[in-house]
Amino acid sequence: TIDLRGHTLQVTNPSVPTMIKGFGTRVTIKNGTLYTSDAGVGIDLGIAQMTTVEDVHIRGGVTAIKTGDDAIVRNCRVYFSAESAIALGDNALIDECLIKANNDGSIAIDTGEMSIVRDTVVSRGRIGVLPGAGSRVTGCIVRDADYTGIYGTELVTVKDCTVQECGYGIWTLSDSRIQD
Repeated sequence: TIDLRGHTLQVTNPSVPTMIKGFGTRVTIKNGTLYTSDAGVGIDLGIAQMTTVEDVHIRGGVTAIKTGDDAIVRNCRVYFSAESAIALGDNALIDECLIKANNDGSIAIDTGEMSIVRDTVVSRGRIGVLPGAGSRVTGCIVRDADYTGIYGTELVTVKDCTVQECGYGIWTLSDSRIQD
């Protein structure tokens, strides 16, 4: 566990690719703020399993938070990410996060299969939420996505979400459900 205890870490050198990189299982990053370079990754747990990122605010970077399978990202804030604000593997949970002012070519939230995106607000980007097959998106608000607010693959459930001022609102593939 890395507990930032409310501290702020800042990278000013663009040649530093990642601020925090973890591997293995049960890695936790929590309670702090990261300012990353425009070319970097804030938290890279892409090969780690069963990870938790909680109460972290990240500004900048190509990707702010990247995790492997079985991850939890809770109560995080991401501002000005260039590609994917939060990119997760399969069986992940994103809960009560805010993603704001992503680059126009970006995907704010990109999940693997069988994931849950819950009670999260996304503002700006190309695609707001891109849930993998069998995933569920509930109670979310997506605004100002240039292409699509929520762009689901097959077997996706979208429930109680609000999509405003997006090119397309909610777009899903076969056997998906959209519910009020």
